[in-house]
Amino acid sequence: MPQKRSKRPARSAASPRRAAPRSGGYKEKFNLIADLVESAALCIISTDAGGLISSINRAGERMFGYRAKELVGRHISILNAQGNDPSVIKDLVDKSARGENWEAEILDRRKDGNIFPIWISTSYLSDASGRRAGGISVIRDVTAKKKAEEVLRYMAELVESAGHSIISTDRDGNIKSINKAGQRMFGYRAEELIGRPVSVLEPDGGLPPHLIRKFSGKRERGENWEAEGLGRRKNGEIFPLWLATSYLRDERGEIKGAVGISRDISLLKEFQEKTGYLAELVEKAAMGIISTDSRNRIVSINHAGELMYGYTAEELIGRDISILHSDRNPPGRLFRIREKSDFLEPWSAELYRRRKDGSEFLSWLSTGYLYDGAGRLKAKVCIERDVTEQRATERRLADAEHLANIGELAAGVAHEIRNPLGGIHTSVKMLLEQEGQKIGGDEMSLLRIIEKESSRLREIVTDFLRFGRPQEPILDNADLCRYMQEWVESIRRERLGGDGVEILLDLPGEPLHARIDRNQMQQVLLNLAINAIHAMDGSGRLRFLVRRAGAAAEIAVEDSGAGIPEGEVERIFKPFFSRKKGGTGLGLPITRRIVLAHRGSIRCESRPGKGTRFTVSIPLAEGEWP
Repeated sequence: MPQKRSKRPARSAASPRRAAPRSGGYKEKFNLIADLVESAALCIISTDAGGLISSINRAGERMFGYRAKELVGRHISILNAQGNDPSVIKDLVDKSARGENWEAEILDRRKDGNIFPIWISTSYLSDASGRRAGGISVIRDVTAKKKAEEVLRYMAELVESAGHSIISTDRDGNIKSINKAGQRMFGYRAEELIGRPVSVLEPDGGLPPHLIRKFSGKRERGENWEAEGLGRRKNGEIFPLWLATSYLRDERGEIKGAVGISRDISLLKEFQEKTGYLAELVEKAAMGIISTDSRNRIVSINHAGELMYGYTAEELIGRDISILHSDRNPPGRLFRIREKSDFLEPWSAELYRRRKDGSEFLSWLSTGYLYDGAGRLKAKVCIERDVTEQRATERRLADAEHLANIGELAAGVAHEIRNPLGGIHTSVKMLLEQEGQKIGGDEMSLLRIIEKESSRLREIVTDFLRFGRPQEPILDNADLCRYMQEWVESIRRERLGGDGVEILLDLPGEPLHARIDRNQMQQVLLNLAINAIHAMDGSGRLRFLVRRAGAAAEIAVEDSGAGIPEGEVERIFKPFFSRKKGGTGLGLPITRRIVLAHRGSIRCESRPGKGTRFTVSIPLAEGEWP
């Protein structure tokens, strides 16, 4: 409302809001116009030639907070506010002085002093002589508009500065806008894209068919959707992107366009591919890999670890790692490990571990640590391997080497003893067979004792030679079921063990073929059977069981005898250890050697008072396992 103040005195108003008409010729028309002005939604203010307010309508009263009688007769500058651009105000004053109509957005002031933005349009009235008679201004409060514009400007700045590509299209899919991130991502300038179809940014054929099928219905219904797809840069390069699309509607609810937010996920896909590859390596690794957090709670375990411990990952994740600990480990070793662990030093050791079923095994473990970006402990990673069988094999090899050394010594000693012993035995036998020689009764008894003991010594020497110089087995394909059936029938006929021993045989319902030396295997079975009969003291049940165990056949010899004390089970395969009076302690070592020569194994299970079971395991012949 910029207007220079007039030096004329103010006129008194005929009414609170407007001056009364001078004549009645136009009264009806005047009243109609006055009513329209009074009921208008916009503020309408009239002034005289000097800038004094002549009238203000109700909308103006509400806008400025004044009643009409408080304003009429006062200069329009009462509504002016500080803070307007001086150049703008000067331009409006100049136009007002020249009587030029004008409009602008400026700041005005309410009665309570609050300043607010307005849009004002001012026109000037002239009398019959052409002199200015006054002016009329139409004013609109644009506070809400300015706020909306501020919001829109803020949103535009957000869109423009966003790190993701943001593209808007019209209802026909033509590009209306693209922000700076989108220009960088696709390699185009905005002016190169606006007006072109959005398909220019898609590979030939657009979205993959499965995505088109999945989202076509949502597109038709105007439902928001997001997916991973492919984009095409200006240079033709195809790259993976993540895209989220929203639809815009007009006041009738019709779709008028869409907004797509997309992000280049090339690095993410590359990272996912690498991490997926590493995860697959971990999952398929032959060794168990377990990770725990800083509080020793299990975070992950791979498939090999699940098999090793008998747990599923779901059963372990979140539980304390101590669930896998065993109480068999030496305290000194645990103390050294704890010292390194407290200082987050990597360590490796062999420890006993515990499975889900409670059984324990020996494991080799190597533990390292992972840290976050701040250097704090994030996770512990343990790689482990069940070395129970490896250590047992090493012990067997060491025992075999030890046995070989002993065997060589025994064979040498036995060979030296055998010749003179043979001479003694032959001489005594010749003396006993001579007729007519006068030998007294005492001498005859002594000769018979010498013959008996020399025979026993010859058997012992033969065992020494058999142990010290084992024969290589001559392997031949055999049906173990038929072989065992024939062999058990033969010992039944020979009444091995006498009438007090019941001999049983359990066979599977299928033939089991293995390559064996029939004579050596007969010696193995006979040694085990004689030991079993001796353990039962001539009365009990001797049972032979044949069964398939994976890629091997197992022959078990089970007795109902007194069993073997726990501390002696580990010693029974050592040379010269015998529980029989007068035994050489070579029967089971010889038996074990024969089984090992067949690429098999033998184990003993015994409980005092419950009997003993020896199990011989031999590989099945090729093609005989499922």
